[in-house]
Amino acid sequence: MTRIISGLAGSIPLKGPARATRPTSDRVKESLFSTLESLNVIQGASVLDLFAGTGALGLEAASRGASSITLVESDKQAAQVCRENLEKVSTAIQKSDGNCQISLAPVVAGKFLDKGPGGFDLVFLDPPYDYPNQSLGIDLRKLLASTTQDAVFVIERSSKSAAPDFEANFVQIQFKNYGDTVIHILRKLD
Repeated sequence: MTRIISGLAGSIPLKGPARATRPTSDRVKESLFSTLESLNVIQGASVLDLFAGTGALGLEAASRGASSITLVESDKQAAQVCRENLEKVSTAIQKSDGNCQISLAPVVAGKFLDKGPGGFDLVFLDPPYDYPNQSLGIDLRKLLASTTQDAVFVIERSSKSAAPDFEANFVQIQFKNYGDTVIHILRKLD
């Protein structure tokens, strides 16, 4: 069972994944958020969780002090799971006097990136493992205009797939292998 690890909504269990999702394990989430907190990029951040699945990454950021999160999910079943998890975490944050705006954008990634809001400080990209690296590269280029100057990007991929080409617009801060999963943490360059 996946859960919120820490923060205002810590220990709240999240509804399990729809068939179309592959949730980030609690072990990976705990390590990832420890790194993000050491980089001081969560508190007060505007967060985009693209390919949100259950919403666990964005909701974890909300629990830990992000000022706003936007969950983007195109699969209808997964979007419903996001809505239910969103409600659980929103209730806990509101009871704890947290100040976080949370919204769900149930649209496909490309359409959201073409029309979506801007100003994101932290972006999670956890596409299906079979999502082509070329498409991921296109998404990253589109995100450049929607993010702040020093935005941080977290990309989750299969350890069996080739590493994406991040081009000259990003510097890799950290790469971590967790068995079947690899995490790339990037910072946007000026």
